[in-house]
Amino acid sequence: DPSDALAPFLAKPFARGDVRVAVTPAAPADLTAEEKKWMWSLLEANMKPVYEASKTWATEARDKRREMGEDETRYLIARDASGENADPNAASPAASSSSSARSPPLGFVHYRFVVEEDVAVLYVYELQFDAAARGRGLGRFLMMLCEALAKRAGVDGVMLTVQKANEGAMKFYAKAKYDVSIVSPSKVDPWASDEYDYEIMAK
Repeated sequence: DPSDALAPFLAKPFARGDVRVAVTPAAPADLTAEEKKWMWSLLEANMKPVYEASKTWATEARDKRREMGEDETRYLIARDASGENADPNAASPAASSSSSARSPPLGFVHYRFVVEEDVAVLYVYELQFDAAARGRGLGRFLMMLCEALAKRAGVDGVMLTVQKANEGAMKFYAKAKYDVSIVSPSKVDPWASDEYDYEIMAK
C-alpha cells in the first residue's frame, strides 16, 4: 500500500517558502471525472509541443490515454495545501477521504511496477506539473517518493523514458542523479542513436 510505504514522508505537507503541498496516492478508480480531465489537459499541454517535431503526438496521445486508465497504473498527486492549516506541524491530508484531500491539484506522477529486460523496477510513465508549480522542488520530492516506493518494494530502482527534445526534463533527471540506462537505445546501438528520439534513464 503506497500510503503505508510513504507514511513517514506524507505525515506533513511538503513545504518550501509559501508553498505547502500534500501528496495523495491514488489508483485510476479513485479519481473523479474532473481530476481525470485536469490530468489529461496538463499532460497534453506539457507534452504535445515536445512531440511536434517528430509528428508522433496523435499516436502518443492515444497510448497515454489508454495507459492512464489501466488497472496497473498508480498515481501520486500533488495538491495545494496552502489553505489547509497555517501551522507547519499540521498533519498532511494525503490519506484522508474528506474534502480536504480534494484540494486543487498541482501535478502528478504516473508510475507502475514492471519487469524491464528481466529486471523488476518502478517505471515512471509521467511526471507532470502545472507551470506555476515548477521550480519549487516538487518534482524532485515526487521522484524521491518514487525511489522510496521502489526501495520498499524491493525492486531494482526507478526507470523512465525522456524525450531528447525535452531538454528541461533531461537536465532535471541528470541533476537528480539519473543516468542513461544500459537498455537505452543510445547504449544498445550507439551507431544508430540518432534514429531514436528518446533515452531511458535509471537510478
